[in-house]
Amino acid sequence: MAYRPLEKLINLHDGYRRIVHHQGRQLLLLQEGGTPYLIDRHCPHAGQVLDNARLDGDVLICPKHSIEFSLHTGLPKDSVCGALTVHALIYEGNSVGVESKER
Repeated sequence: MAYRPLEKLINLHDGYRRIVHHQGRQLLLLQEGGTPYLIDRHCPHAGQVLDNARLDGDVLICPKHSIEFSLHTGLPKDSVCGALTVHALIYEGNSVGVESKER
């Protein structure tokens, strides 16, 4: 596996959001409470784009049906749907990124 950098740490700040295309998937890189997260860009319930979802601490709230997801686990507060996929981030040097099958 190869490391794929996504963003320099110096550019991250609370409120940061950026769409990332990785291995055929649309992901959302965001930061809240000093912690960066990488999640699937669409809600697992109805496919709503989460680019403008509200955040309440480490909880993301889907704008379509107000389903609340933990940014740590992806689990919904109420089990009305499956979990939001949360991807592991890797820190290397002055950047944050992901493992990639692509070289």
